[in-house]
Order: sequence, then C-alpha cells, then structure tokens
Amino acid sequence: MKAEIIVDVKRCARCGEDHQKVVFKKLTRPGPRHQYWAPCPKNQEPIMMRVVEMDTAQAKDAETNGEQMEVKTFVFSKE
Repeated sequence: MKAEIIVDVKRCARCGEDHQKVVFKKLTRPGPRHQYWAPCPKNQEPIMMRVVEMDTAQAKDAETNGEQMEVKTFVFSKE
C-alpha cells in the first residue's frame, strides 16, 4: 500500500464538516480496523481510515488499453 493517500472527506468523524484533499499517512503498525490516519484540518484530532478493495473494473479509454484497474473505497472510523 502507498505511504500516503489524498482523499476528500465527507462529514468528518472529528468535526462533522467536509474537507478536500486531506493527506492520509500509513500507520507504522496498522491494525485490522485502521490502516491510515490524518489530522482533522479544523481541530487536528486524528481521522482514522482503512482502504477496502472492491471488484475490478474495465477501463474503456485508449490510455489504459482496456486493462483492468482496481476500484477502491475508503472507510472512515468514528472511533
């Protein structure tokens, strides 16, 4: 997994607001529930996140030549 992921956060678990382009860093010792964290831009409390891999999808543009690409979703924790 990448060391950093940039994600838009909707309804932040720490302040309830939306944030754009939050930089999440990989935890040194990730657990089963959390792999990444970022400070809330409003109050600096930690936002915890894990990456969940979904089914593969076919890219239809010439740039990828129809190869499979992974589709991921991000899960944020209120804990």
